[in-house]
Amino acid sequence: MKNTRETDYAIRCVYSMSKEPDRLHMIREIAADQNVPKSFLAKILQKLVKAKIVSSARGVKGGFALAQRPSEITLLDVIEAVQGPLFINSCVLDSKSCSRKGMCSIHPIWVEIVDSLACKLRGYNFKDILNKSIMASANKTLTQAKHGRRKLRGPDLIITAAHLKPKKRLAAQI
Repeated sequence: MKNTRETDYAIRCVYSMSKEPDRLHMIREIAADQNVPKSFLAKILQKLVKAKIVSSARGVKGGFALAQRPSEITLLDVIEAVQGPLFINSCVLDSKSCSRKGMCSIHPIWVEIVDSLACKLRGYNFKDILNKSIMASANKTLTQAKHGRRKLRGPDLIITAAHLKPKKRLAAQI
């Protein structure tokens, strides 16, 4: 399986929208936030709407919103919305395409690999991905401050104190 650029952009789009899941997002905002071409993003959003991951509102005050909570949208949902079902070999996707299915010892291995990958991708939702990103950012800020490369300011203190594990909060106060 190889993710296309379109799939990468779709994941980045949903990630961007997950930061503020309860509001309408304009294409230009998402494109700027994730460095994605606007015209390409419009086509991607159509696929996400069709898959009911995103909803659209027309008009002057229109835009796009997540149709589900970030915790309900998985990487697998977005990948399949853009690329279709996962597969490594065509025989996994369409058993009629292989005349050796009944006697092939490799076919069940391909099926197992695809099932395993789908399970793993289904295990990552955008709420968790966003939370991991916030944690990584807070840890980076703290590390930079600890080594004198950055001064902690108001917003940094709020982010680091709110998102670090209790044992690391002590380090944020030093």
